[in-house]
Amino acid sequence: MFKAERKSVCPIHQSSFKYMFLGVSRLGTYQIHADSLCVQWQPVQQASLYRIIVRSPHNDQSRELSVSGGASRQCFYDLTPDTLYNISVHTQIQDTEGPAVAITATTLPAPTQPPTAPPPTVPPAKE
Repeated sequence: MFKAERKSVCPIHQSSFKYMFLGVSRLGTYQIHADSLCVQWQPVQQASLYRIIVRSPHNDQSRELSVSGGASRQCFYDLTPDTLYNISVHTQIQDTEGPAVAITATTLPAPTQPPTAPPPTVPPAKE
């Protein structure tokens, strides 16, 4: 929880503080394929931007990008098939960053190629 704004309620210097949770809600995945996946979330009012980190514990590779505060979804491409990914979204409002809200998703296995038939055999020519 972070202090978002302060309001004076009376002249005796009593104050009340309004707190706002800076984490996104309803984080989920959609359009999961062998080499891509998309995430979506419920936006946070007044967000300046979202910092998204996609990390694979399998090969310890990660990607990080920032999207505008008006965004509510992002897709990632060129991922490894059949791999678990941890996706975390951080909300930023001005210079304050909220906690990570995370989800895991696994890309689909690579499509299998149908077996190729051996070339047809040609019987020897008859004389």
